[in-house]
Amino acid sequence: MKLLTGLCNTLIGGAALLGMVSQSQAIPTLQLDIAGGWYDTSDATIKSQGDIFTLYALLTPQKNADINALLSDTYYISAALTPQVGPSDATMGSFTIDGNQIMATIDMDYGTPPFETINQGSQFGTDLGPHGIYDTFFKEISFNFLETQTVAAYNTQPGGEEANPGETSYWFAFDIDVTGLTVGEVHFDLYDTAVKKFNNNPDKLNINDFAPFSHDAQSDGKTPPVPEPATMLLFGTGLIGFAGVARKQLR
Repeated sequence: MKLLTGLCNTLIGGAALLGMVSQSQAIPTLQLDIAGGWYDTSDATIKSQGDIFTLYALLTPQKNADINALLSDTYYISAALTPQVGPSDATMGSFTIDGNQIMATIDMDYGTPPFETINQGSQFGTDLGPHGIYDTFFKEISFNFLETQTVAAYNTQPGGEEANPGETSYWFAFDIDVTGLTVGEVHFDLYDTAVKKFNNNPDKLNINDFAPFSHDAQSDGKTPPVPEPATMLLFGTGLIGFAGVARKQLR
């Protein structure tokens, strides 16, 4: 009996410890979300319910982070054609980001981000992982998060770590229209970059931080499956109020 009681106490203590660890985990620094979107568990990607939608980039500073440095940094959205296309150009129509037309594949680069502006062609260093998307044609869009555009932090992945009470995220919105794309979809990744040197090798542009591949996004014209109640609640608390603020800012 004493052994059983001790075992129970150990299990209870262990469960409490796991609960503390779970609560101490942070949501990712960078995430993507889509207004009215749905989470496809088959490939762990947030997808749109149509061809015209608003894509949100989210920045959540981690504990003790230098917020001024984060806000002064330049971030990038990669809009990539999927399934993989290339390396030769193909006739696939076009799509727009904030009203700017991008001809697929003529106005795009082929390979894996980030786009190599320093010692282009160098093979060492850290590029974005392929995660079933790259190599393909992609378009990089640079932007900066704004101090005035904030929202209560939340996790865009259902069932993931919860945000800490009072935690804030910065957001940036992109109006996407893929109705002119005749083949495939557009996949979105979010990241920032840094120039790093490896031993005696020359400097190279590298991925510094990126939205985990479980927090990326993609256009999708298909009707999503009916979400579970918990998923509906997550997106209801995360994006409904957020979208209202975003509309005011974007008009």
